[in-house]
Amino acid sequence: MSKAQGLPINFIVLAAIAILILVLIVGFVIGGGSSFGRSITPTMLQQNCESACSNLKGMAASTTWDSTYSSVWFALTTKTTEATNNFCIKQQYEGGPTAGVNCDDINVNCYVTFANGIQKKVECST
Repeated sequence: MSKAQGLPINFIVLAAIAILILVLIVGFVIGGGSSFGRSITPTMLQQNCESACSNLKGMAASTTWDSTYSSVWFALTTKTTEATNNFCIKQQYEGGPTAGVNCDDINVNCYVTFANGIQKKVECST
């Protein structure tokens, strides 16, 4: 009696890994991957900026402004752990520059009032 011929275990493992990688690549391409790099319409960018400004206003209302802060953005990001604002995050939009823009780049003005009554404009550093 002779031994049956079979595939080496190394080949089976490599084939399984290759199939898994192909499935992930196909899922990424068909599903559009993540929102990273995806362009949005100028209207959506405007809505994102307005929503982000609203979030920043809420955060500023519970933060006291003092002269040690170098910027509004610094005051709000160091005083809160919320990551719900995207005012200064670069976003890609249809017809826009390839590097993406943030709300400050497209001249969306956001003024926030702090808990001690001081009003400041949110400006993003590059």
